[in-house]
Amino acid sequence: MPSLRPLLPVLILAILFGAPLAAEPEQELVVVASVSLDVGDSLDVRTLRRLYLGRQTRLGGHRIACLALPPGSPARARFNRTVLGLDEDELADYWIDEALQGGALPPAEHETPARLVAHVQRHPGAIGYILHTPGTPLPDGVQVLRIRR
Repeated sequence: MPSLRPLLPVLILAILFGAPLAAEPEQELVVVASVSLDVGDSLDVRTLRRLYLGRQTRLGGHRIACLALPPGSPARARFNRTVLGLDEDELADYWIDEALQGGALPPAEHETPARLVAHVQRHPGAIGYILHTPGTPLPDGVQVLRIRR
């Protein structure tokens, strides 16, 4: 067995300065939905964009209620950029225009991913997005849908 003696200074510095000794697993942006929403195991970006901008309200025979996380959350920033193609200011402007024209309402916001997932668990037509570590279980009644490009 090789000696750990040469690594001792590195380990001490890592402990003293709080450096992680192992990389954290990569989190992926996913959509969470009730298991009763039978749409397969993924949703394409175009459909998600239409749902989240209020241009489509039904999916797989269900009325869909989109949920969002608050501005400033990492999941929201990634979702806005990769799915909606908008930054936070552009999205705010979009919803102001919709309100002035009597159009769609913005998705309901939940303060934390846990609260968003709990809402999805209780409401079959609700969908939301979170950052999820693959292999990490979600509560019963909630499924992960991958985002297809």
